[in-house]
Amino acid sequence: MSHVPDEEENTFNTLGGFVMMRLGRIPAGADHFEWSGLRFEVMDMDERRVDKVLVALITARSEQDDKGLLPKM
Repeated sequence: MSHVPDEEENTFNTLGGFVMMRLGRIPAGADHFEWSGLRFEVMDMDERRVDKVLVALITARSEQDDKGLLPKM
């Protein structure tokens, strides 16, 4: 992701800063949110620094999985 829409309006320079801005706090492991068709999940923290984030494209199937509509395999 080379450009984040509305980046100029916010005060973040890193993905970790973006995650903190969206959550409104310092995240904990496994915190997640959805934004612009993407799901962001904090995978690892290094004290107060976001170390790893999993970013996944949200699809109709994954939305159904989240609601428990599809059987787990």
